[in-house]
Amino acid sequence: MSNINFICSSDFIVKNIIPKKQNTLYVFITQSGETSDTLKAVERVKQETNLPTLCITNKIDSSIWKICDYRVACH
Repeated sequence: MSNINFICSSDFIVKNIIPKKQNTLYVFITQSGETSDTLKAVERVKQETNLPTLCITNKIDSSIWKICDYRVACH
């Protein structure tokens, strides 16, 4: 059984330790693709883990679009 945890980016970036379990996919949702807290959270995951990231955003070619491994455009 999989475990799903939801956390706001602003809370996530101040945590001392982030989950690094195998088979984890980090999903980030941002309308603009430029939300500061969300971008910082993605960057932290990329720096501290080797886990995949997925973004859901309205803006193709936004900062988050370029950083994440997988992307969903919700137009």
